[in-house]
Amino acid sequence: MPYFDEKPHRFRVFFTVLFMVLFVLSVIHFYRLIESPTDENWFTNTPTPFYIVEDVPATLLKVNKATRFSLKPERVPDSLLVGDILLPRSKKISLAALIDSLHFLQKRDSLLTCTIYRPRYNQVYTYRVASAVMPDTLIRLLPPSVAVFDVAKGGASDRAGMKAGDLIVAINQRSFNDMFEADRIMRTGRTGKSIVYEIVRRNEKVQLNVVLARFGIPFSLLIFMITGLTYMGLGLFLGIMRPQIKASRLLALGFTLLGCVLMLMNTMREPIIDSWSNLITYPLPALLYFSIAVILHSNYYFPRPSPLLLQKRWLQILPYAIALFCSVAIYLGKGAIWINRFVLLMILISLLPLFLYRKQFNPENKRLLRIIRLALIVCIGLLIVLVWYVNRYAGPLSTGYIGLPFMLIPAAYLYTIGRYRLLDMNLRIRRNIQYSLAVMLWILSLLIIGLLVFWRLPSMSFSLPNITLTGSSIEVLDSPQSVQEQAALEKGLLMVLAVVLVFGLWKIGRLGVRFLTKHFHRDHYDYRRAAQLVNEMLSKRTDLSDLAIGLGQRVTELMHLQQVGVLFFRETDQIACGHAEGLTEQKWNDFSDQAPALMAALADWLPNPDRFAVEYLPEQPKQKLYEFGFRYLVPIYSSDRLRGLFLLGEKRSESPFYQEDYQFLRSISQQVSVAVENALLYEQLAQRERLRHELEIARRIQLASLPQDTPRIPGLDIAGWSLPALEVGGDYYDYLNGSDDELTIVVGDVSGKGISAALYMSKVQGILRSLHSFHLSPRDLCIHLNELLDRDLEKSYFVTALAAAVQAAQRRLILTRAGHLPLYHFRMATHRVELLTPRGIGFGLDQKDLFEQELEEYRIVYQPGDVFLFVTDGVTESRNSDGEEFGEMNLMSLLMQHADKNARELCQQVVQELQRFAGVEPQADDLTVVVVKAS
Repeated sequence: MPYFDEKPHRFRVFFTVLFMVLFVLSVIHFYRLIESPTDENWFTNTPTPFYIVEDVPATLLKVNKATRFSLKPERVPDSLLVGDILLPRSKKISLAALIDSLHFLQKRDSLLTCTIYRPRYNQVYTYRVASAVMPDTLIRLLPPSVAVFDVAKGGASDRAGMKAGDLIVAINQRSFNDMFEADRIMRTGRTGKSIVYEIVRRNEKVQLNVVLARFGIPFSLLIFMITGLTYMGLGLFLGIMRPQIKASRLLALGFTLLGCVLMLMNTMREPIIDSWSNLITYPLPALLYFSIAVILHSNYYFPRPSPLLLQKRWLQILPYAIALFCSVAIYLGKGAIWINRFVLLMILISLLPLFLYRKQFNPENKRLLRIIRLALIVCIGLLIVLVWYVNRYAGPLSTGYIGLPFMLIPAAYLYTIGRYRLLDMNLRIRRNIQYSLAVMLWILSLLIIGLLVFWRLPSMSFSLPNITLTGSSIEVLDSPQSVQEQAALEKGLLMVLAVVLVFGLWKIGRLGVRFLTKHFHRDHYDYRRAAQLVNEMLSKRTDLSDLAIGLGQRVTELMHLQQVGVLFFRETDQIACGHAEGLTEQKWNDFSDQAPALMAALADWLPNPDRFAVEYLPEQPKQKLYEFGFRYLVPIYSSDRLRGLFLLGEKRSESPFYQEDYQFLRSISQQVSVAVENALLYEQLAQRERLRHELEIARRIQLASLPQDTPRIPGLDIAGWSLPALEVGGDYYDYLNGSDDELTIVVGDVSGKGISAALYMSKVQGILRSLHSFHLSPRDLCIHLNELLDRDLEKSYFVTALAAAVQAAQRRLILTRAGHLPLYHFRMATHRVELLTPRGIGFGLDQKDLFEQELEEYRIVYQPGDVFLFVTDGVTESRNSDGEEFGEMNLMSLLMQHADKNARELCQQVVQELQRFAGVEPQADDLTVVVVKAS
């Protein structure tokens, strides 16, 4: 059908016309059937005309293999009965020859083994008869007749007095040759009018006036009609919905043709020869075979095409060739009995190549066809059981029940197509509809069982004990009860059984509904209790991540949702954390990446804390949320600020959200808003505590990086002290000891304070210690330091420093200043303080040339008792509560007053004076003091 691949709409038109033709033919035929007259009995051809006219004692040897619709009596009589049909070994024997042979055996006084057909039970028996007891006139010849083996109770024939075992020899004074002709004569009558049946009963002719009834709609045939309609309906659905897919077209044709066959075949009565019967009868075998051929052909394309097998064109032609052969054979042979055998032959021959080339099938098909194959196996098994049961124990009206197993095939195809989304279809039924259907079917089945049991109860017989109820006791009687007492007791028992039945069905019904409710996640919850459980969970979690995980799990569990997402925000566009239930980690990460843009798009749609159905959102965010399976948004607000968002998927039951669900969500959103605020505060406190702890460690590290031991240089007394204004600071001092009689002292100050200043200070310290290993002078040391810092130091930062190399043996100090405070020099000889301020700019303020050009170096000769005081600007700029600065004058005065003290005492004196001056005023800047006293 490549033509229809390109023009699927034409196939849709063609298929619709074909479907309507077949459907109309089936409906008209069914209507003709239910409107046709019927005598409401079932008969078959009398196997021979040899009618036994007397009862003859005999011994039953065996019950022969049951024929179709044979009945099994409770007891088989040990005699030949009037009305039995003798079955000689040769069907061509004449009556005279048969009688002569019986007389011959009678004279020999021998035992005769004979086989008879008993019409009443439609069964064949084998007896042994003594020839001596055989009468001379055992049999007589019947005209062509049919044997009645079943009469519908209360039907037209039953009302006329017809019984099973009667032989019909004429209808309306018209004889016939076989049961087909007899049925045609009967059907020439009119509904509501009587026809005369001439029957033979116990060797007597009887005429019965049978008022023909309308055939009606037997329930079993209605089942077969519904089965056929199901096949045709599935074919129509596939053909209309996916005409562009070849597998769908083949399945549509196959199921439609087969459905038509099922509707026609089981409603076929032996036809009256007219144009309508010819129109229906002749195409039927071909429709059957070609419908099977089309379905077999579809196996090469469904569920997935098998390219290797599609290359073998003969495999696709084979089923149609066999179908054509079988159709021609049926039309030429006119043997209806071969129809079923040809079907089996056709299926076996067509499936044989598929078995031989099974390895070339699409390997995925084995998994996809599992349910269909299982349905086929179950269907065949049930068919075998039902055919055996109907033919052996049930009547002809039960043949329609054979159609029930056929319902499994379209159901399996629909399930497979929907489960694996084959043929580009999504046939999934929502779970809330599944639940409603399941509950309805469960209740309906219980009602049917209850009605059937109630219907049977009155006809049941009970062997009740001989007891009677008096006003004060229960008496046990020796004699049987009267009819009235027995009836009263039976009525009481029936009432008790009815009450027990109703109560039992009610309990079973409740258990079943409860199971279905749990299975489909439709059980209701107490949202107040659920809110309490959420509140208990919130009280135990203070971390935002734990809070998100706990909320996602608890809401999913309580509301039976397919998926839940929880987002918490620090700011509207800043996600603090999130968690999802029912989504893969990769998919949730993808959503989280897109969440800020999504929140920006929803900014105008989240102005209040009420719920939002996603379907009412703008198109772009709506499609994005649908893509991830979210159907509802519940914002979490605190103090008019968006703090979080619930993203809710559908319920597992796929039922809508009810008012109690919204009340629950509003309730927990209020609780969560408080919990989120607390968690954020806790997070801030924890962060501060962590930072404080880290700063404390940094403080210890920084203080530890300062000189812990004072160098012992002959002729020098040295002391140093530093205190950052915050946990860490930007002040720095170090002793760079080059030899036993020489020491380089560096005091530095990074602009600003705190962590950033401390980090730069650490870098300066590391560089200086590395450079000092090259035995550089203070000036060269500063020049190289500036070159290195200029690459990494931010423009908003700079560093000042004093670098002094003290040569104790020569009592000489070489000083370089890089933008720092002056060096305070107390001369013992003059008892005055001098400010040593060589030129120089801070590190990182300018390029190499200007820095080097401006950097000046002093060489000072000192005497014993002289004191050198290094300080940072935090000392001179220290303020008291009145806003007054400590200043250089106070520092110089303090130095002159306590110059006689050793370096340590002098250093402590400066610190104490600074503390006294500042009083309660907090320290504003880092403080560093280094004292070098010559001895």
